[in-house]
Amino acid sequence: MSYDAFLKQRIFEPLGMVDTGFGIPDDQRDRLARLYGFSETGGFAETVESEPRHIPSSIPRGGFGLISTAPDYMRFAQMLLNKGELDGERILGRMTVEYMTRNHLPDELIPIQPAPGWFVHGYGYGFLFGVLVNAVQAGGLGSEGEFMWSGLNTVFWIDPKEELIGLLMTRLEYPNHIPFYLDFRTLTYQAIVD
Repeated sequence: MSYDAFLKQRIFEPLGMVDTGFGIPDDQRDRLARLYGFSETGGFAETVESEPRHIPSSIPRGGFGLISTAPDYMRFAQMLLNKGELDGERILGRMTVEYMTRNHLPDELIPIQPAPGWFVHGYGYGFLFGVLVNAVQAGGLGSEGEFMWSGLNTVFWIDPKEELIGLLMTRLEYPNHIPFYLDFRTLTYQAIVD
């Protein structure tokens, strides 16, 4: 069974994720949002992907080419927040989700350094997810134990203590150059009133 078929059969279909896969069928390509990049004047301009991620590949890779919609992505995130279950369907075991979303890095490897000169303070790493281990060091609002993942145009985080899912999907090349993810997180947490 191929990786793509395995994911469809074991995760996407049981979760009702009907618009998620590696690539977009030809008859669905008009649904893909336009991609924007930076113009020479510093603003935004429509651009063309140098490596189109929406064209189906014969070698599906988890870090490249997985395409989804906001409703599908939210179903996946809700399943994780529910510790592996959604709509009565058990996808992952509760203890599996807890293990995946726990920091597995020793203290001497924190802060994480994904690239030379780039440090991610306050986060450790579980299996598939960055895990907030020190909210003060991370320099923003949040709860220790929250976990997150970011892709080229998408970032999401799940805060089990607040029962919160944050999902930001863009079609912007190199969105890390713009602080709206941090602004989005801050505004989300500031909106919580008890």
